[in-house]
Amino acid sequence: GWMWPTFTRATSDPESRILYGTGPAKILTIVYSYSLILITTALIVYRIIRSEGVLKKQYQALLVSSSFPWIANILYITGNSPAGIEITPISFTVMVAAILWSMSRNNLFDLMPVAYDILFRNMSDSAFVLDNQNRVVEINESAQRVLHLRRESIGAEPNIAHSAYPDLMYRFLEMEEGRTEYELNDGELIRWYDVRVTNLTYRNGKNAGRMFVLRDISIRKGLEAELLKAKEVAEEASKAKSEFLATMSHEIRTPLNAIIGFTDLLKNTRLNPVQKEYVNNANVSGHALLGIVNDILDFSKIEAGLLILEQIKTDVVELLENCVDIVKYTAEKKLLNVILTIDPAMPRFAVIDPIRLQQILTNLMSNAVKFTKQGEVELKVDCEISDNQQAKLKFSVRDTGIGISDEQKLKLFKAFSQADSSTTRKFGGTGLGLVISDLIAKEMGSKIHFQSQLGKGSVFFFELVTTVEEGQQVVYEESASGTTELSLKQLKVLIVEDVEINMMMMRALLTTILPASELIEAENGVQALKAFTEHRPDLVLMDVQMPEMDGIEATRAIRALEVVSRVPIIALTAGVLREEQEKCIEAGMNEILTKPLNPEKFRNTIRQYL
Repeated sequence: GWMWPTFTRATSDPESRILYGTGPAKILTIVYSYSLILITTALIVYRIIRSEGVLKKQYQALLVSSSFPWIANILYITGNSPAGIEITPISFTVMVAAILWSMSRNNLFDLMPVAYDILFRNMSDSAFVLDNQNRVVEINESAQRVLHLRRESIGAEPNIAHSAYPDLMYRFLEMEEGRTEYELNDGELIRWYDVRVTNLTYRNGKNAGRMFVLRDISIRKGLEAELLKAKEVAEEASKAKSEFLATMSHEIRTPLNAIIGFTDLLKNTRLNPVQKEYVNNANVSGHALLGIVNDILDFSKIEAGLLILEQIKTDVVELLENCVDIVKYTAEKKLLNVILTIDPAMPRFAVIDPIRLQQILTNLMSNAVKFTKQGEVELKVDCEISDNQQAKLKFSVRDTGIGISDEQKLKLFKAFSQADSSTTRKFGGTGLGLVISDLIAKEMGSKIHFQSQLGKGSVFFFELVTTVEEGQQVVYEESASGTTELSLKQLKVLIVEDVEINMMMMRALLTTILPASELIEAENGVQALKAFTEHRPDLVLMDVQMPEMDGIEATRAIRALEVVSRVPIIALTAGVLREEQEKCIEAGMNEILTKPLNPEKFRNTIRQYL
């Protein structure tokens, strides 16, 4: 046959044997068996090389155990097997014994399944497994406790399992791989769980089922709720702070408006030298107090993230000259030279926030003048222009003043801090000016740097990248005839102001600007609406915060009465918050002037609208 084609009887004393011939099937079987043994041995050797620790020992034991039949077969083929002994069954017996010993010694094959089983059952997270028929396959102890499942649930679908949350169990059937959060309420305690779903697949890629892991995140949720509550409290506090700032701004600026306004008017009357000095001192003190109030309000706005920068085409040269003019009077009193140096390559116009840039430069120059006893203060601008109308403007303020020590440099940009306490007593100030300037510069994408040597002076500088435009300065020439025409023109002006002293100041100021005009007065929005209906004024000067009806509501009512023409309404407000100013514009006001009023700006604004 194919397996054993011949049989031969061999007799020898004391035994006789039958010799089998080897056919093609026998040879094929031998080749197949040896191939399997070689492949298996190679795989075990591969796992030995790739494995570590206890797994390596297990594979080594398996290799040694499986080698006994292999060795016995080699001995049989080479004719070296012991005479009279059938070595093949003995080798398999030894192999089985070795494997059993290895299994007992090294927990061969079953260590990791046991470890996985213990891990699954004892993990703190709740876990259960569904097969591809949506039947419960396994439940750990935590899931039994949390979901009120019992071991009897194994084999059942979640929606009919023995659980206290059948609706939730039913939803598990619809969940895809991923994660979500669920709230469980057992009537006494609310707990939150992070539910993670993992698809299980066989080696061939077919779906085997899903594993659900529920992690208790109640503590995290509690912390999040506390953080949310703290955020709400902080927002309420911020809102209260803003309201407080608005109120304090109004309450402080209202009397300051009268102080600065009346002293400005007094300065233009006939006074003897002593009276003129007294009035000037009062006016300077009023402006100093206004500067302190502005510093505190600006710092609070920047700290709260409420500072909004504008981008306006600005005459930079005019702005620089204004900065010099602001400090020039004080510098001349101290016999200091004030120098303005402008790079000839700098275009006259740039797109910047002129108010905030002037605020930074004025503060730096005021500090330079304040801390310089003799010598000079220089405001310098250098310019580097690129091809796309972008320019880097480097502003620097240099002085020959007292300088800054190494110790004092560490405090320079800290709020409410000056070089030392004697600085405040000697030079005054809140210690906020430089801090605010640096914060504004950062909002502009820059930072203020400085170099200083004690006793020799300081240089403060910063850079701005901005869009520049070529152009000539627009010169406003005020003709005498134009001013006379404005002053003599018969106009009706409605003044709406609830504070009597401010009404007096407005009356006096308008008398100097529009001496021939008719002034109509109202103390609140209700009276203003009535006066507007009766007199139809050419201009309305509207206070914002008033009793009965405020200026914003009164403006809306006036705009509702108008059919064709719109009377200019100028807001006069002691509030500096942007929200209030936006409400003024939305209500229909044409312009906003902040108290204390700047007489020159007030005059120019009236000229603009009349």
